Amino acid sequence: MLSFFYLFFESCYPIIGVIILYLIYKRKTRPNHKKEILAIKPYLWLLFLSSVYEEVVTGLIRFPAAYFITAYTLFEFLALTYFFYNILNINKKIMGFCISIFVLFFFFSLQYWNLNDYLVLAGYHLALETIIIFTYSFLWFKDLFKKAEVVSLTKSPSFYFIIGNVLYFAGCVFHFLLIDVIYKSSGEISKYWFITLVLGFIMRMLLLIGVLKGTEKK
Repeated sequence: MLSFFYLFFESCYPIIGVIILYLIYKRKTRPNHKKEILAIKPYLWLLFLSSVYEEVVTGLIRFPAAYFITAYTLFEFLALTYFFYNILNINKKIMGFCISIFVLFFFFSLQYWNLNDYLVLAGYHLALETIIIFTYSFLWFKDLFKKAEVVSLTKSPSFYFIIGNVLYFAGCVFHFLLIDVIYKSSGEISKYWFITLVLGFIMRMLLLIGVLKGTEKK
């Protein structure tokens, strides 16, 4: 039964990616949400390409996922940082500091990388990424509530983009930090990895809603 749901969610990832990109390019961006939609595009492309890579290279060709998982965290961080850079009123030095900390930690930590324990390092990378993304998200909500006019969160594409990633990172970070311990103690991680698949599905659905909110029929 679990294998069926595995297949379902893994198949949904590229399909949702195609739908999101289709809506981005076939629908008209609402003028007041143009900045948000443009800013999220690199992340949407990353999600789509990564899902295709996983299906083809990891799933069919059986190339080890370790290399992809390690590299993906860096690209994910840079894509999300680009998004927040464009929607936040934040000092460039602060964002530059966050980028420098993550990139330096990422490349410095690679000297401890190996094919057998790559999940340990992936957990550390995700933990630092989560802290920074949560900081960006907090600053976005802080700026939002400081505005004089009343803003409806449900009409904001950024709200769905941000809340989707907050839920995803919040659910995945402890899972990634503990997954190596779980695997070594039980030898079974499939049912725990399933949590990541579900969270990834929820995050993608929220991204889809955000794109719909930020676009309209031509």
